[in-house]
Amino acid sequence: MAKGQATELLKREVETYRTRVERHPHDLKLKFTLGERFYKLKMYSQAIPLFQASVQDTRLEGQALLLLAKCFINDKKGILARKQLEKAVPKLNAIEHRDSFLEAHYYLGRLCEEAKDPAKAEEHYGEVLAVDYEYKDALKRMESLPKA
Repeated sequence: MAKGQATELLKREVETYRTRVERHPHDLKLKFTLGERFYKLKMYSQAIPLFQASVQDTRLEGQALLLLAKCFINDKKGILARKQLEKAVPKLNAIEHRDSFLEAHYYLGRLCEEAKDPAKAEEHYGEVLAVDYEYKDALKRMESLPKA
């Protein structure tokens, strides 16, 4: 499927889910799904309130917090992203939510690096490497952290 077709399909899905959310305003799964579509379209400011609402559903909480943090990262709001990731990490485990677990710890490591907190960055990169030694550039980043 061409990129233009995929974007067009996402836009149609947004309209469908938007209508469903209007009809069922308390359905947090629908809000989460609509938020995912906005995220894929890089419409972060529209996705943020939907993910914030989705956090209330304990089944969606970890994933919603991760996507919320990624919206904040893309919006250049690192401090807000870090807060969301710190809440997400305890909700995710390496077995049930492997990809989300790795992603959350990796982004937390990156944000801690930016905040000049190498000890915390090393802790999060260590969590990533304990599960997947070849995940992105986590090993290289951990090795390049200043030693205390």
